[in-house]
Amino acid sequence: MIGGRQICQELLGYRRENSLNRKEKWSAYQDLLIWAIFVNRPKLATLFWMKCKQPLLCALLASSVYKKMAASATDLATKSDMIAESRLFAERALDLQARLYDDDPELAMDLVMTEQIVWDISISPMQCAYEHDMLDVLAQTCPQRRLNKIWYSGISSSLGGCLKAWCCCCKKCSTYEGPKVFVAPLTRFLIHYVFFFGVLVCYSAFLLQMDVFQGIVSFDVNEIVVYVYLVGDIFEEYRNAFRKNACTSCVPKMCRCRHENTPRHSCWKLGPKIIMIKEMLKDLFRFIGILFVFMVGVGVLYHANMYPAHKDMWSSVDWKYWRIWKIIYIPYWQIYGESMLEEFEENKDTSCTKIQSVWENTPSIERCNEYDWILVVITALYMLMSNLLLVNLLIAVFSYRFERVQENSEKLWRYLRYEVIMDYRTRIPAPLNLVIRPIFFVVSKCCFKCVDKEDAKVARKRKLDKINALQSLNAIKCVYNF
Repeated sequence: MIGGRQICQELLGYRRENSLNRKEKWSAYQDLLIWAIFVNRPKLATLFWMKCKQPLLCALLASSVYKKMAASATDLATKSDMIAESRLFAERALDLQARLYDDDPELAMDLVMTEQIVWDISISPMQCAYEHDMLDVLAQTCPQRRLNKIWYSGISSSLGGCLKAWCCCCKKCSTYEGPKVFVAPLTRFLIHYVFFFGVLVCYSAFLLQMDVFQGIVSFDVNEIVVYVYLVGDIFEEYRNAFRKNACTSCVPKMCRCRHENTPRHSCWKLGPKIIMIKEMLKDLFRFIGILFVFMVGVGVLYHANMYPAHKDMWSSVDWKYWRIWKIIYIPYWQIYGESMLEEFEENKDTSCTKIQSVWENTPSIERCNEYDWILVVITALYMLMSNLLLVNLLIAVFSYRFERVQENSEKLWRYLRYEVIMDYRTRIPAPLNLVIRPIFFVVSKCCFKCVDKEDAKVARKRKLDKINALQSLNAIKCVYNF
């Protein structure tokens, strides 16, 4: 049992645990589900899944395990079966989540954020869906409504309502909503970027006033502002990294720096466009490899005809005089439609020389080129290939990438939105964190009093029992479609 759980933890990228977690009443069915997955018994896996106590989380993890196993499978038939089972469990998770939301929306919204233990993995269904790229799960109404409650701190379900709450707070209409407004992730997000753009202005002013060759003479106000902000921002990033590493999940995606990605996630119209640019840049860099072969090949033909018997290809005087720059100069600009025919004219440079000893010993003096009619023919063929074929091929690739991203733009935005909201749920904008974090630390250490939490534990247990009972009932309906 322990071995099977640890294999699942290894496959999914979580920290390995040795606990049997026998406090869970139905943990035996979870172990049997692992066995059925590993021996490829889909019918038994379905039966054991219906008996599990947390069927939503079990379905998400089972789908992820099948997907990981399919990625490493060598037999095509086995691989296709595992992919089909992965999709089946993902569809069951979607169906179960929708049924739960229809029965009890508030309970379903609590479920997707409730951390549960399956296979010694402590994780919530929403976090599991995010870590394993399940866009459809996070794009459903239930997770998005739960994220809205977190984003607006339960004050409102829209930006307009939150703005009204801010105005009301400024007018001191409600003492209850005041603290909630200021600790809401949306407020933190806006404050963070107000400081960020302010620091950008200070940094620009600092660069314009800086003399690199003179060195540091004194610290300017703009420079101090930039340094203070950087210290606070780095401190916050490292704190978030340590906090994530302390959790059971060690999926590489959750450990990466997420601050640099937040602007593209904040708006569903801007976000997909930024992703399109990123994907198009990847295609462009792949395409440059093909284009470079054409450029060098044609450039060598140009150079061989314009400067025959040229031996000094790699000048020892300076790298600026290497002939490779001369070789790719004309083909590169011809990609953009410039014919560059004037470059082929004989002795086009009046300061050139035909004396070999001069242009070999003095690289700054260019060698006179020779004219050959074949250069025009090579230019015509190269521009036909580069402008009409290769460039239009790149445009077609860009169009395909645009359509692919645009199809799932809203799902992708909803998926990536989870990352931003979870980040700003605990983030304090820099440089305010340099003041607020120490205060919180002192207050938590000095003023914290132990409170009896038995009532809260009992209430939470009753809530979890109700959630699990509702899950088990709907899991059977998902399998038999009634």
